[in-house]
Amino acid sequence: MSTSKCPYCGGEVLYMSTSVVDGVERGMFVYVCENFLKRWNGVPECNTYVYAHQTNAYGNMGEPKGVLANLELRNIHREANEALYKLWSEKIIHKIMGYIYSYKDDEGGVRYCEWIGSNNGLETVKFVDTDLIITVPPERLETIKPRTKAYLWLSLQMGTPITPIGYMDYETTIKAINIITNELNKFK
Repeated sequence: MSTSKCPYCGGEVLYMSTSVVDGVERGMFVYVCENFLKRWNGVPECNTYVYAHQTNAYGNMGEPKGVLANLELRNIHREANEALYKLWSEKIIHKIMGYIYSYKDDEGGVRYCEWIGSNNGLETVKFVDTDLIITVPPERLETIKPRTKAYLWLSLQMGTPITPIGYMDYETTIKAINIITNELNKFK
């Protein structure tokens, strides 16, 4: 974790079992402000923590799942995640964006592109970040999951790199909620 101080109270950040937060021992871990452990009438002095990955796509066990967040920020993150979940789980994202693929470039990087058509065994695609149109062999393209597509759409709307909601600050999360909710309202 990049910080060892709580952004809310300045307390030390500790890496502990999640049982200190939810009372259940599951072999999972959390980054928690030391003042979370100090209680007054059962209420923590500081209610700041973030869960840690058991593993992630890169195998970095113990990496935080987001930023250290107090109760207010965690609730806003939850609201944004629920709205984004609705966008992709109800397949609304497919009505908003066409066929989106990931394209692997020669350096091993990945860019996202929209499918335009096929001709002579090649695929014509347009990159979503530059509007550049190219023709590529189909093996250079991979279908992306609806959840990734929803995060890509949100990043394009916000003009930011793809960022998991758990890493957003309060203001950015509110902006994300408003963008997603406005889009969902179009499909009611």
